[in-house]
Amino acid sequence: MSQFHITENSSQYSVHLADLHRLLRSSIIALGVLCIFWSFFVSHIMTTWLDLLPLHTGPENENLSIYGPFDWIEARWSLVLVLAFTSAMPLTSILIQRFSHSGLLPSERSWLSAVLLISTILVPLLIIAVWAFALPKLIGFVKLAGSLDGVGVSYDAASVFSLALGASWILIVWSLTAVSIGLARLYGLIEIAETRLRYRILIISGGTLVITLPVEFDGLRILIAICIAFSADALSRTIPVAPLGRRRFDIMNTQDSEGTPIRLALLDCGCEDSCPRFPQNFEPPGIAIPRCDALCLNKPEQDGLLDLAFHSGITRLVVSGCDGAPIPRVLRNSLRTRGCEVRGLSWLDETSSVDESWRTNSLNDALL
Repeated sequence: MSQFHITENSSQYSVHLADLHRLLRSSIIALGVLCIFWSFFVSHIMTTWLDLLPLHTGPENENLSIYGPFDWIEARWSLVLVLAFTSAMPLTSILIQRFSHSGLLPSERSWLSAVLLISTILVPLLIIAVWAFALPKLIGFVKLAGSLDGVGVSYDAASVFSLALGASWILIVWSLTAVSIGLARLYGLIEIAETRLRYRILIISGGTLVITLPVEFDGLRILIAICIAFSADALSRTIPVAPLGRRRFDIMNTQDSEGTPIRLALLDCGCEDSCPRFPQNFEPPGIAIPRCDALCLNKPEQDGLLDLAFHSGITRLVVSGCDGAPIPRVLRNSLRTRGCEVRGLSWLDETSSVDESWRTNSLNDALL
């Protein structure tokens, strides 16, 4: 292979990390403020919810009792956290949407909007439904089915709250897991051969549920954790197919034989299966190798290539099948406006392109 120099440019990553840091900082600050806010109203909320239950409460009725004062205090603070997380979800959804909008294709933006709608808008509504309708109906059914004539029934108030808190916490963890693993897939952090981050996210979410769910969920913790992990991962798998084969390319500044600094992309275009593909073992470091089926005819592939050139600072694009002339004029002008030079290897015009060693030499020459 021809020799060329590589110098890494991390300024763009620093900007993205700074934006991500601001997003996380804003979310954490909002969560803290909401915890303080809800702590002033938690007693009133708990009293109001107890009035919704089909149980007679008051000094002359002993349907609800507190057997462990510390459990009751724990339930109060747990409710504060649930209320804070539930309230912070819509704000976090807006921040994530703003952070991700500029770096996504239209289909990816629509997918992310749908996932955020499900995870951070519908989930809070489900939590409200659990507290306002599901738990009161469940307690009413248990009271009707489990009562005995002549036998008084008393319920532990802390345990009743723990049931609702546990159900809410399950939904919150599922929401955070779905958004986290979805964003990881969307930004190319989880590719076909890179699954460690995916496993870590799923293990963290499952372990969080196993450790933090109340004792009322004993015997179901592992099953719930597995179901939450699989369902969140299944939702993230609905992500649109990457138009260029991958979503993330490790691109670094290189210098050609004349010492000109470039950021190079070699486009493996099949030209509707009429052009030979790149050799499988051809993976030069610091060079983007996007893969297309028919760049001239596929609008999503054109959008993906333009997005790659814009956000990765590609300055030279080398197309395998043609000399670059058949590329739509709008795309060529857009690439030229962004400082990207388009070249071609014209493999379709070369009878020797059927030979893999010839194609390898042709690609090595393109690196110069």
